[in-house]
Amino acid sequence: MTFEEALARIDSLVPNSFTKEEKMHWLNDCESLLRLEAVKQYAYAETSAKGDIVPLPKGVRSEDVVKVYVDGVTIPKYDVRSGNIHVNTPDKNARVGIVFLQRHVPQAPLEYEGEIVLEGDAVTLSKNPFYSGQDLIFDCPLLKGEFTVLGSSANRLFLNIGAGQAATGTTEGTVTLRLNAPLCAPAPYDSIYIYYVTAQMDYYNKDFESYNHNSILFQDALEELQKWQRRTAALDRTAVIRNVW
Repeated sequence: MTFEEALARIDSLVPNSFTKEEKMHWLNDCESLLRLEAVKQYAYAETSAKGDIVPLPKGVRSEDVVKVYVDGVTIPKYDVRSGNIHVNTPDKNARVGIVFLQRHVPQAPLEYEGEIVLEGDAVTLSKNPFYSGQDLIFDCPLLKGEFTVLGSSANRLFLNIGAGQAATGTTEGTVTLRLNAPLCAPAPYDSIYIYYVTAQMDYYNKDFESYNHNSILFQDALEELQKWQRRTAALDRTAVIRNVW
């Protein structure tokens, strides 16, 4: 299930007057909780260093580091609370790697409205909030449809525009971000998002009887998701994403 699919399912099952932004905020809260309490995901980052101290990659919290490697050897005792890794290799370059908990990055609905300059497969916006890997929906006289951002440079985006759709010119229109990032809880456990968001709507509608009911459903679903994760997760989870910092 993606964010878009979750929003559509919530609105279909529980008609409401809450804004898309409010429901996205609650979906992000639920996803952040699940990534910490149930479906933990880990990443691996590696760099080359010489000396005594190597700073952690930008955005990695010290409490999220679960393993440290130097030249492929696991360091059994490490202390990264200062935000640094002590490698003690003053005479040579060492490969320093860490495995760390990958926290959820909140998703938000984004829309650009204004001037769009097209040059073949490149599009320039007067202010660009988008980046590589995102799927965008274009609605302007010279370009309509969904395209993936293959790369970006400042306000310029490079898209997977086919030869038949490529155009050149300046126009006005809108660019909308597709909220198609997958949520971490798979079917049949993905109803947990419905229970969480519905409980939040009940709370702010002051329907506390329904709030208590949906809160119980959420807790039950969370316990089932945790059981599934314990049954299926590898005993020693290896990283699936590699980065260099």
